[in-house]
Amino acid sequence: MNVTGFTDIGLKYEVNQDCYLAGRINDSLYWMILCDGMGGLAYGERASRIVSETVCEILRDNLSGMNSIADISELITYTLRKANSRLLDESHSLQGDIMMGTTAVLAVVRNREAVIAHCGDSRAYHFQRNTLTQITRDHSIVQDLLDSGKITVEQAMNHPNKNIITNALGVERGLKIDIDTVRLRKGDMLMLCSDGLSNILTSDVMCGILSDTDFYSSAEELVRRALEEGAYDNTTALVLKV
Repeated sequence: MNVTGFTDIGLKYEVNQDCYLAGRINDSLYWMILCDGMGGLAYGERASRIVSETVCEILRDNLSGMNSIADISELITYTLRKANSRLLDESHSLQGDIMMGTTAVLAVVRNREAVIAHCGDSRAYHFQRNTLTQITRDHSIVQDLLDSGKITVEQAMNHPNKNIITNALGVERGLKIDIDTVRLRKGDMLMLCSDGLSNILTSDVMCGILSDTDFYSSAEELVRRALEEGAYDNTTALVLKV
């Protein structure tokens, strides 16, 4: 397995609050995390870094002992809850109880079985045989409206409340974590991205880039294309290939 990632500050902001990390435990066990921070000044950047580094620390020290998907799912849940607690404690230690939060999408791949956890609207996609499938479901107001049939997919793409999320780390102790599992085949890719990418590029465009671009350039090409289309937000892609 191989991993490539790329991030850009986008066309509007002065600080990149996206953060991603990835690691290899052994030839059959990899992990990757992508966070999209929220908060004024540098607090969003700080939040995404705290969560990413906490995930790195816990997975690096514990993941090699996991022998089943159930064990990995349990470890991932514990890891994100621990990161959430650290983030809340950090916020409370600041003068005035500054709120800083972040989305997170985390994937662990063991023997071609992927376990994906997410909080917020950073996404995971599965690319297989020239087809791109969204794995995660956004924790957002627009997703709730879409699920209830009150708006269409086309309306969701340009909805004024598109960036309002309903779940994130650093907001409250009771963190909602969604877990999904996906079986990967040789040649498949697993892509994590921030909403700076998914808000700009359609699934068809992302699929075309993953199909036609050299793997090691794929994350950079995804971000570059989003910038060409006017990506104002921080924009990040992280791609693993079997």
